[in-house]
Amino acid sequence: MCICDEECEVKREKKLQLAKAYIERLTMLDSTGIQDLVSDDFIWHFTGPSLGFPDLYGKAGIRDVVDGIAPGWDPGELKMDVTREAVDGANVILEADVHGTMRDGRRYENVYLMWFEVSGGLIQSFRETADTKVIFDVLIKPHRGEAT
Repeated sequence: MCICDEECEVKREKKLQLAKAYIERLTMLDSTGIQDLVSDDFIWHFTGPSLGFPDLYGKAGIRDVVDGIAPGWDPGELKMDVTREAVDGANVILEADVHGTMRDGRRYENVYLMWFEVSGGLIQSFRETADTKVIFDVLIKPHRGEAT
């Protein structure tokens, strides 16, 4: 069991709030807001490399990712309800139920595990994992003209 003094607890809480701010800005499709929370050499590790999503390196690509998501969603319609959280050193781990109704009426529901590495008050990296079949069936197949 780790014993944490008041200063340690404040640092822990700041890291946790930084990670939660990231997912809040993501649900609002706020790429500029996300960029404000990450380091210049930020790395975004996407779930399911088999789906063809390469890791993103640097702040600049965040806008491309968010702009790619945006056409399907109204800002704030995608919800991420954190169900578990942990902070250990530089690592913040969040588990969240992710859900929402897309503009075309499709319903998206998935569970994500998100791992943030935080240093110097900024997010250095973000790793997400989720059910790739759900991602493919709901988010990718329809764009390819395949039946869901």
